[in-house]
Amino acid sequence: MHIINNARGKLTSFTYTSWCNFVIFAAKWKKFICKEGEIAHDSEAKLDLRLDLQCETTHTDNDKTFLPIPAYCKFHRKCYNRFCNKQKLEREERRQAVRDENAQKDDCEPPHKERRLTRAHTSVGAPEKGRENVLPSVCIICKKAKYTYNRERKRNVEKLKRVETFTAGRLLEAAQLKERHDILVHLEGAGRDLPALEPRYHHSCYMNLTRFLSKPPKEMSEESLYYQKAYEKFCESIVLPKIIEAKEILLLTSLRESFIKIVKQVEGVDTSYRTSNLKQRMSKSYPQLQFTLAMPLGYIVYSGAYEASDLVRSALCQIDIDHDSQESEEDGSPHNASSAPQQSDPDELLTTFMSSQIVKNAVQDSLSTFHPPWPPTAEILNINTVKALVPHQLFNWIAWTTGLNDNPQADTYVTVKEVEEKKILAIAQDIMYLKANGRIATPKHHALSMTVRHMTGSSQLINILNGLGHSSSHSATLEHDTALALVELSRGELPVPKGIMDGLFTTMVWDNIDFGEETLSGKGTTHSTNGIIIQRKLTDEVMPNQGPAKSIPKKKQRSVEAPLTRWALPFCGTSRTKDGPECIGKDIDIESDPHCASRVNPKTLDQAYIMTRIKAADEEKTTIPSWTGFNTLLSTNIPRQSIIGYLPVIDASPTEMETVKTILVRSVQYADLLHLAVIVLVFDQAIYAKAQKIIWGDNDDELKKRLVVRLGSFHTKMSYLACIGQRYKDAGLSDIFVESELVASGSLAGVMNGKHYNRGVRAHKLASEAFQRLRFLKFLESIPEEESKEIQDIISKLYSTFPTKDYREILEDQKLSNVISAYDQFNQSQIQKNGNFAFWSSYIGMVEELLLFIRATREGNWLLHLSAVRNMLPWYFAYNRINYSRYLTAYYLEMCDLPKTHPDIHEKFMSGEFCVQRQSSHGFAQVECDLTIEQTCNRDSKTKGGLTGFTQHRGAVHRWILSQPARAAITNECKVMAGQNFDPRTRRELDNARIARDEDDIQKVITTIEAMVNPF
Repeated sequence: MHIINNARGKLTSFTYTSWCNFVIFAAKWKKFICKEGEIAHDSEAKLDLRLDLQCETTHTDNDKTFLPIPAYCKFHRKCYNRFCNKQKLEREERRQAVRDENAQKDDCEPPHKERRLTRAHTSVGAPEKGRENVLPSVCIICKKAKYTYNRERKRNVEKLKRVETFTAGRLLEAAQLKERHDILVHLEGAGRDLPALEPRYHHSCYMNLTRFLSKPPKEMSEESLYYQKAYEKFCESIVLPKIIEAKEILLLTSLRESFIKIVKQVEGVDTSYRTSNLKQRMSKSYPQLQFTLAMPLGYIVYSGAYEASDLVRSALCQIDIDHDSQESEEDGSPHNASSAPQQSDPDELLTTFMSSQIVKNAVQDSLSTFHPPWPPTAEILNINTVKALVPHQLFNWIAWTTGLNDNPQADTYVTVKEVEEKKILAIAQDIMYLKANGRIATPKHHALSMTVRHMTGSSQLINILNGLGHSSSHSATLEHDTALALVELSRGELPVPKGIMDGLFTTMVWDNIDFGEETLSGKGTTHSTNGIIIQRKLTDEVMPNQGPAKSIPKKKQRSVEAPLTRWALPFCGTSRTKDGPECIGKDIDIESDPHCASRVNPKTLDQAYIMTRIKAADEEKTTIPSWTGFNTLLSTNIPRQSIIGYLPVIDASPTEMETVKTILVRSVQYADLLHLAVIVLVFDQAIYAKAQKIIWGDNDDELKKRLVVRLGSFHTKMSYLACIGQRYKDAGLSDIFVESELVASGSLAGVMNGKHYNRGVRAHKLASEAFQRLRFLKFLESIPEEESKEIQDIISKLYSTFPTKDYREILEDQKLSNVISAYDQFNQSQIQKNGNFAFWSSYIGMVEELLLFIRATREGNWLLHLSAVRNMLPWYFAYNRINYSRYLTAYYLEMCDLPKTHPDIHEKFMSGEFCVQRQSSHGFAQVECDLTIEQTCNRDSKTKGGLTGFTQHRGAVHRWILSQPARAAITNECKVMAGQNFDPRTRRELDNARIARDEDDIQKVITTIEAMVNPF
């Protein structure tokens, strides 16, 4: 029963009830000439139905009259609903009755005379008292009041004119030609005294009605006069019976299509007849026809004899009747005006309207209860608040409209993908923002505008997004930013970040932050000091809970006054005459490494790593990842995740002693707030030197007792990379890097001086591994074949058992220890004999020391950390790293002395809390404290444009600094709303592509070395 041409979707099998309904309706449709009738005839012929017996039949659940049901018959749901529509069937029966009645009339029968209505039926208002025989004072043409506008655009009521002649002149003539019976009822009739009846009309209505009488006849073009025979048949078959007599409302475009079909039938010509020519031709033939422009349908055509109520009733009754009829599609009958594709039936329109009202009311109710504190912070502007705000009616409506879900569900959100859910929530918030006319900003609009301000500082971009309805305006964003700064001021100088708890071991990290804004001379740029506070979670599940965010009354304030004084405390120097500590680590044996035992297992694992990778290369399989991925797969310990809180920015440069003194004093104050006897501070080398100078010069030793100051490991590694580069860059290492394409020539300088940290560490790891493979292969060549075979068997076991528990057992096997001992003896003997061998073995040793230092942080191994520092120290002296030579030595001695000076802190360091665990997906992932502040607070603080555009105003800079932590937190929440908070992925080094790339680069390095001179 495919009755709707554009019906798509799932085909449904017949049930007993639906099959019975189909048969009954097919029996009723069979007697009509339409598309439904055709379907009924075809079904009777193909399915062997006896429709003449089923016309008046009804069915019950136990009735077998309609069986069997053909298994291959299926239907579209839309087609079934259209075919079995009782109202549609009744309308067709009424139209058929009208057609049968018209067919019985004789051609010579006089035209039907309309019943003349009395004035009581036609008047809009009641006659005035005492003037019952006079028509009401209403226009007999439009039957309503009408207004005109003067030059000042003031509205005036248009005055009514009276009919002053007995014949009503052109008014009567125009009404007769246009068959306006609603006018003729007042004007026609023998012996009528029209002046006495006082019929009234508006002059404008009179002119519109009679204009065609005074307009000179327009000469019709030759084209418009073509196809006269076809036009006469068109009028006889369509215009007269349908528009004039049946009072149907038709589209002019559909009439044109029907006329073109009739031209082809009568005259055998394909033509593209113009719609304007047909309109002009019909207007001249039938003055009573009305052409009304109704966009987007175009002109609709109806008889001028219609009254308004008849017009509406006819339009409602004819909706969708002729949309699929046989006549309209095959016999040239035009579409009904209301059956155009853009139109819907009254039930559909009502359903759409009512559903929109349900959604509107839900949105209104949700907005009326949304009263977030001012200013909204990251605790409010998050995805959870969005889900609580957006009503399920709106969410589900968008999901159903976009086709993301087809299952009706009440009271809760329908199920969609997470990415799609966030997009639906974003669209829903735009709709709610539009409903509130921008007076109530949703979390998305607050967060997006603040994020754009934080990341770009562009007011134009914010206003563009606001114009598109996606964010708050720039003015509202400034109010929000100002309120965040005022809240920060109201919290005092020492606000405790959310999630930080009293009594827990705490580390504070301070670093400089340069905004790099533009000034006229380049002088006066902003240099501030950022700080973060770090604690370990109590458990993996429990998060510390604090009270609600502080709020202030909402104002239209968009500026903050600049501080009158600097934030840094004054520093008057120390009483000591020389720099440096008095005496530290006097009981420590500096001649030997007291923590060398912590190096045994890591070095064994590194040697096993090289052997395993050599075997994988021999097998030509890239299944063993490089050093970081290798250790990640073997790691089973995942420490508790750390909590990171942002501290208020100090508006002063940390290169000044006053600022460093302020940092130390403020850190002690935070220790008091958190009820801590001692707190740990981490600095880079420049701030560390100034901090130690102040602490060492403290007369009352208060700072020494309350503070443990550490040197940042990340910056220490960068300086050590510079030492490696300085030692080997001119010895051929630069050529190896460039020739093997391990490092691009433009990046070589950054790798060698330690500035490009990630690229530099990777280059040295792969180059060192290439050298170690060559050296180990030389070792295998130097021993007897039987011993070599035994070693190959051990390597094969390592390769085959990685990364299972058996691998760890092989690491503890004495056989592997014997192999490593023999390998070390070979290296020592060759170093004594061959200077080139010794030189590049030294490179391998330096890189091994770097990897041990990195491993100490990744695994939280404090003793290994101290051992690596001690073994790295000589290289700082050797390559003139004066600052690290001085202060790394003091750092090492102070940390070795911790068991005596601060035993509680030493115990925490031994448990691994000297570094930061930022994720919980895999082990071997702890990072340095000074790297953490670079990746969090400093990265969030800096924007693409810095403070460009408002740096000349000190108050604006002050506001930017105060609100920076809150803006950064809001930016992170906005990324979550946008789906940019990517879940922690596995290590990049574990990707198959990265494993293959690393192995390929190592092979290139080996080829390059062998092409030059193999030092082994």
